[in-house]
Formats: sequence, structure tokens, C-alpha cells
Amino acid sequence: MPIAESGDQPANPAVAGALRAVADRTRSPLFLVTREGRIRYANPAAGWLLGRTPEWLIGQDWESLIHPEDASQVGQELAEILSGRGSVQSLEYRMQSADGSVKLLTAHASSLTHVPGVDGVLVSATDVTDQRANEERLRELALTDPLTGLSNRNRLSDHLRASIGAGLETSVVFIEIDHFRRINASLGHTIGDIVLRSIAGRIGAAVPPTSLVARFGGDTFVVVLEGVNEETAAALVWELLARIANPLFVSGYELRVTASAGIARRDASATHESLLRDADGALTRAKAFRRGGAVMFNEQMRTETATRLALEADLRRAIQRGELRIHYQPVINFSTGEQKGSEALVRWQREGDEILGPIEFLPVAEEAGLIVAIGEWVLGAVLKDLQRDPERCASVNLSPRQLAVPGFSRQVERLLAAHDVAASRIAFEVTETVLVEDFELASSVLSGLRRLGCFVGLDDFGAGYSSLGYLRRLPLDFIKIDRSLIDAIDTDAQARTIVSSVVSLAKALSLVTIAEGVERESLVAPLFEMGCDYGQGWHFGHALPR
Repeated sequence: MPIAESGDQPANPAVAGALRAVADRTRSPLFLVTREGRIRYANPAAGWLLGRTPEWLIGQDWESLIHPEDASQVGQELAEILSGRGSVQSLEYRMQSADGSVKLLTAHASSLTHVPGVDGVLVSATDVTDQRANEERLRELALTDPLTGLSNRNRLSDHLRASIGAGLETSVVFIEIDHFRRINASLGHTIGDIVLRSIAGRIGAAVPPTSLVARFGGDTFVVVLEGVNEETAAALVWELLARIANPLFVSGYELRVTASAGIARRDASATHESLLRDADGALTRAKAFRRGGAVMFNEQMRTETATRLALEADLRRAIQRGELRIHYQPVINFSTGEQKGSEALVRWQREGDEILGPIEFLPVAEEAGLIVAIGEWVLGAVLKDLQRDPERCASVNLSPRQLAVPGFSRQVERLLAAHDVAASRIAFEVTETVLVEDFELASSVLSGLRRLGCFVGLDDFGAGYSSLGYLRRLPLDFIKIDRSLIDAIDTDAQARTIVSSVVSLAKALSLVTIAEGVERESLVAPLFEMGCDYGQGWHFGHALPR
């Protein structure tokens, strides 16, 4: 059947034949649809697209081949073209193929009512089914965490914005695996990835199907709970943490993994960013005070967070302004009563002569990534003081991040040479927390410092649960017995027995012992009788400038 048939104005048969020959050869599906909505012509490409022959398509009702959800809209578009309100229209619609599959098409429709003998619309289509599927896959990849298959931060933000915009009762839960770094360090990242996928599965199984679960990054996950009150949200989180804590069997290992959680609830002024920030703040509180548990964000924490941010901003400027100070607390020989070195303790003299101790700002420095810069400044300042006073010896504390600085031992060696200070005049102290972060790294760095001739000691001994094992495995010269043990030896026989045992063990390992927190005269005699070598505390002197 020709494209143009005889009508009120018969078409030129030669022209119609030429048009049809061109249309038959084109690769784009073409349909000629009459004003009544019937297909007058379909080219071979159109038949191939729909799994039909062109002959079968001719005479078919056009809308019957359109997806039911699109038929009405497409019909209206064609009617507008035929009415003269549009000559060319770009359409997107779905057509149903003979095998039941659905083809997504984009098409241009042109009115041919001005062509003699033709009263209809020519539709030139392009099959974009695969293109749109690929675009959807790419969009899904852009919103999905590749390791766990959970939503990523992009989808999380979009979902939260929509939830807040709809006014839904929303809780955001930050979840972080406790001490996950140990798994990667001891068992490898492959097993670590398996653990992350397993935990992701447990989280997804523990929350309602309407919840969104996302991986925020590293070992941190986020859950968005909607339509549940505060009490229900808290109960769900505790149940989730209990599931995470169940034994996990990975590649022959039985692992017991715990997690901490922070919860924030939407209020009238909440944004998606403030909810994420508050939940993260609650998580930080949970990790600091109750690992393995959950903390709900409140207004007091908001105030504390604002204060902490202000403190962090001031601390960044403090290094530049030269507001940090070094105070030294003496270490006294129990046998002679003479001072044997001192511990260097950093102080912050803020504007207005306010002096802050390390406990008040070093945790902030640790979180803000300033601890390495402060540590470098402290070491440089102490070496300058030792250079000025050749008789002085001092010890400084090292943080986990300082130990992780590449080439830290070489850096110390260069500073010692630059200040012309003998390595034997400086000692470095680490706590058990440093060792827990990465024992192998800590041991390697401390060994390097000892090879330089520096002394190395374990601080706050007895405050942790596994310190005895470190005495055997670490390259140590001395231990400092934690004040929590020292403080009770003059009143508690059990405490005195424990400290005496620690001193005896240290002597057997050829380690020097230093008692911390000697703040009363009544503590001196018992420590001397036990054979403790040195003492440090307010009884002997407060920390003071050089």
C-alpha cells in the first residue's frame, strides 16, 4: 500500500512510490497514522521493532500498540499536531512488541495533512530501550556502594531531603564498627571487606523494610527510620546492635564484632545536613563513653558541639599565634630524693590568660587532625629547652597519629642533630591506646627510637587490661604505674599487693618503674619499700614552666 493514497486530491503515483522506496530502506521505524488513529503504512524497521510484519501492522489501531499508561497522552499529542497547533512534536512513549516485551521509543511526529491525498501524521521513532536501561544502571551505580550494595551518601542525602520535605517523623542512626582497624591489620582487608558486607546484611535485616540503609564510608553505616517514635527508634537500634554482636564466622575465624550508634531525631528546624551532623555527634559520644552502645542526641550535646567547634577553631589559630606552652613536672628518685628528669606537658594559654591543661584540648586536637602538628611543636620546644640546659632530661608523650607519620624516627634523628641534643636525654612515652591502634607499627617505631639512643616507656601501666603482654613484646626501658593503682596503696592492702607485684615483675624484666600520681606524703614510704625507682606527682611538684 503506498504512503499516499487517492483521496480528494489524488497523489502522484511516482512520487508516492519514490517516498515508499526511501521509507522501506531507512533504519528508523516509520509509521503513517491516519486522522482516525489507524496505521496506514509501516516500514520494515517498524515491523522488526515490534516483531510483526509491516502488512500485519497496516490497519491496526495505533493506540492499541501503545503501552496503556502512555496511550492517552500520545493520542492527545497526535490530535494537536493534526489540528495544526503543532507541526513537529518530540514524543517519548512505550510500545508493546509481539513477544510481550516493551520498547521505549523517542519519536518525532510530523503532520502530513498538507500533502495531497494524505490526511495523517508521520511518526519517525528511535528505539532507546537499551540506552535508557544503561542510563538507569549508571544512575543506580552512582547511588550504590559497590562493596555492600547498600545506598551511598548521594542516595542517602536525596532520601533525607525527601523525607524532611514530606514532614515525616524521621530518625537518623549512625553506626560504626568498634575497633574495625584491628580486623584489617590482623586478618587483612579481604576479610575486612567480608565483615563489612556481613554487617551490612545484618543491619538491613534488623530494620523495617521502609528504612533506608546506607554505607557512609569506611566502617560507618547510616539508617534512616521513618514513621517511628523516639522510644521505638531506640529499641530498634539496641536490637540492631545486639544482632551485630552475634558471632561472625569468616574464612575459618570466629569474630565477635560490636558497634556503637548515635541517633538524631528530626525537629522543626532540621535539615538533612543537621540530622547527619547530630547523629554523627551522638556516635562520637557513644564511642567515647560506651562503646557497643547507643546515644541519643540532645540539646546539651548541641551546645557542647558548638563549643567544641569554637575550641577547635581557636586551637588552629593557637599554633600560629604561639599560644602553646611547655610545663615540666619533676620525676624524683625515691632513694636519693633528687630530681631525675621531668615530663613535658603541653599547656594552652588562651587570650585573657586562661590556661588549659592537655585533657581540655588534646582530644579536640586528635579529632581535628591537629595532634601531629602539636606533637611536632612540643618535641621542637622540648629540644630547644634541653639545648639551653645541658643538665636537663625530659620525656614527651606520643599519640597514635604521631607514630603513624612516615619516617617518624628519622624526623626525630634530624631534630636531635639540629638542636645538638644527645638522644639519651629524651624519652618517649606511649599509652596502651597507642598500642591497640596498631601494635606492629608502634613496636617498629619504638624500636627505631631506641636504636637512636632514646629511652622508651609505657605510660599509665595498669589502666588497661592487656598491659602485661606488652611488657614482654615491646622494646621498653621503663613503665609508669597508673595513678589509679598508686592512689590507694596507703589504705588498701589489695592495691598495695598489686603495685608491689608490678614493681617486682618490672625488676625481673630489667625495667625502671615510675609511680604516677604521688600526691600525698603517705604514698612515698610504701613505694620506697616496694623498690619502686621513681615518683611523679603533686607531692614532689606541680608542672611548671622551665
